Amino acid sequence: MPVKGHNLIKLGKILEAEEIMNELKFLNPHYTIARYPNAANAIPSEAYTEEIAKRCIEAAEKVINWIKNKANLSEST
Repeated sequence: MPVKGHNLIKLGKILEAEEIMNELKFLNPHYTIARYPNAANAIPSEAYTEEIAKRCIEAAEKVINWIKNKANLSEST
């Protein structure tokens, strides 16, 4: 049965995704912060700087590319 959940670290360990574990650790808390404003004690649009947003995008792109590589998907998919 597929694993379900939002814990990227747990999913990364299951997938043995050591190459992207730093990105998963960085992105993991952002799910909660972005979805539940009270979790960050701030409005998400005020809690995120442009630098943090760019870092999140870079990390997410690395994760997506890792997944595409493991699934043998082309970059255009």
